[in-house]
Amino acid sequence: GGRGVMMAALAGKPNSFLYLCDKNPLFHGKYAPCSHIPIYGPQRLIDEHVQETLVFSFGYLGEITCDLEPYVKKGGRLVSLLDVLQR
Repeated sequence: GGRGVMMAALAGKPNSFLYLCDKNPLFHGKYAPCSHIPIYGPQRLIDEHVQETLVFSFGYLGEITCDLEPYVKKGGRLVSLLDVLQR
């Protein structure tokens, strides 16, 4: 939640992210503050395949990987924000 919203706002470019995904259905169909990036459920990654997904909640990467197993099996790549920041 908060980490993703903050990073999206700090990116500074309106097209830095196509959309954000959140497991909480209360956020689906809404927009992130400041960046106005649309928020969808994780199923969108499975239905509309993208090559790479940045995971802001790196502490939950294992759980997210399990939840998105069909996405990963299709060749989707989950990238932890922590790994990106450590480069």
